[in-house]
Amino acid sequence: MLSELQESPVDETRVRSMLQEIVRQAMAGMIARQESNASFDDPEAPLRQIGAEGVRIRQAQRTRNWSAASSFAGEIARQNGLDRDVVEAPAVARQVLSLLRRLNALSARVEQDFDDPLDVGRDILLDHGLKPTRDAMKPPMLLSEAIEKACEEAPRDVETKIRLVGKLALAHFGDIPASSLVLEQSYDFLHKVWMLPKGWGRAHGRNRYGQAGKDLCPLKEIRDADARDARLIAEIRSLDTMSIPDKRRRLVRELTPRLTDGYLFVQRDMFNRILRAALGRKRVGRDVDDEDRVVPSHVQLKTGCGHGTRNRRPPAACRNACRARSGACPGRLSTCRACFAHRSTSAHLRSNSAAARPPPANGASSGMRSTGSR
Repeated sequence: MLSELQESPVDETRVRSMLQEIVRQAMAGMIARQESNASFDDPEAPLRQIGAEGVRIRQAQRTRNWSAASSFAGEIARQNGLDRDVVEAPAVARQVLSLLRRLNALSARVEQDFDDPLDVGRDILLDHGLKPTRDAMKPPMLLSEAIEKACEEAPRDVETKIRLVGKLALAHFGDIPASSLVLEQSYDFLHKVWMLPKGWGRAHGRNRYGQAGKDLCPLKEIRDADARDARLIAEIRSLDTMSIPDKRRRLVRELTPRLTDGYLFVQRDMFNRILRAALGRKRVGRDVDDEDRVVPSHVQLKTGCGHGTRNRRPPAACRNACRARSGACPGRLSTCRACFAHRSTSAHLRSNSAAARPPPANGASSGMRSTGSR
């Protein structure tokens, strides 16, 4: 049991976002019911419905019927990017059913005594990162809605770039609430953008009039490029008759070119605009502390893997070799074998060229300035 808890593959960030959305929707429903017209046909019907739901929740807890969690929170989980199997995992289903039981008891109290949900449910709201205010009960903005809002606020030339990044974000995350994104997910997304092949999206087949063309998936283009590079690297490694410099030169010629670092920073700024339209400047502004950011800053993007700032960009051969190696830190000279080989080779060439250069006249090679004869 302890090993299962330690090795749980659950995405805690998305689970917290799902639980937060369950609380928000439950509170919003209680407020909406209190402010709606009263029904005089059967005033006790809501209480009976709440009681029956509470019995189902407690029975599911006692019998360890974890599949009941997906029946209660399946749609909310899907909006937060969680599959049915994840919701029905014991580590997640237990949290869902426990929270639903608390909300059920709160709903019964609100229905019976007509207490203010924001007042009596203050502890539950604060436990899940929600303020006990009406504004906090508004539904979160979806990623597609944030893209449209950012496009409306941007100039026309920037709008095209925002829509391009929005297409990549929707392919990577899905149309999830923008408030559910955290810094680690932004790092993962921007790394995917950096792995895009150069010239991606141009094989759509709509270059001539009347052609319907086809929709290309950016993630599929990355997978295809990675597969081609992996086959190429395996083929080159198996060649025992080729020297290491010749292998490196062939990698330079045949590896799939990827996007540059400058392009990545532009796409980071466009992604920042999208989340700023949904979350506001307090969450995505320039003055936000690094640990509270949703989108990494330029400095964080350079040092995100913990190997320090990259002072100079490695050449295309090293960047491509970094990206083709699974599990390697992209573009860092200290962790990539190809980059290390380039650095060592460059230093060797510099030392050889310095040795072949004729010494300057008047003894300047000794490091002393010639004063001449007096």
